[in-house]
Amino acid sequence: MKEPTASEVTAILAHPFDYDWSIQGFGMLRAYLDPDHVWRLHLWDLDSAFPDVSRIHDHPWDFTSRIVVGRMDNQRYEVDGPEGEPYQSARILCGESAHLLEEPVTALVAPKATEHYGPEDFYAQEAPEFHESFPTAGAVTLVKRNFKQNRDVARVLWREGVWGDAAPRPATQQEIEHFVSLAMLPAPSSGEEKG
Repeated sequence: MKEPTASEVTAILAHPFDYDWSIQGFGMLRAYLDPDHVWRLHLWDLDSAFPDVSRIHDHPWDFTSRIVVGRMDNQRYEVDGPEGEPYQSARILCGESAHLLEEPVTALVAPKATEHYGPEDFYAQEAPEFHESFPTAGAVTLVKRNFKQNRDVARVLWREGVWGDAAPRPATQQEIEHFVSLAMLPAPSSGEEKG
């Protein structure tokens, strides 16, 4: 599958109930756009994040993300370096059955420079890089995943207390309508699209 254009994303959001959406604890509605789950569309609203979710994580796959609508601040972290604040750290099984795979250990965590992205900007991350996403409400991003290892295991970080999982679940009709209404995608004119 080739990368969807802005007008194709607009068409998806004009008929959202043609797709299977799940909501993830980071405040993200998501839909897979191909049978191999390489392309994933994300709609964002941090006010919809699960209570006490542990937001800093790495991934089982490398990815690139294109901001279609809104803005995204991406915060990467150095983990297990010589400096930083103490966090709890553990590997988890990802997905609907998310759970800790080990007892948490303490890791030193230090933020790197915050990255700022707007419409049609791209950023890329390798699987072991830790990050946290700070999108504007209604932001829409298009993610291309590159599977190089176990698809189901990631590592999460949290300050104290217990791990707050972000396990996805099927989205309700009301949740889909809420996220789509926040996106408010304008219909692109013929000269607006890139790629």
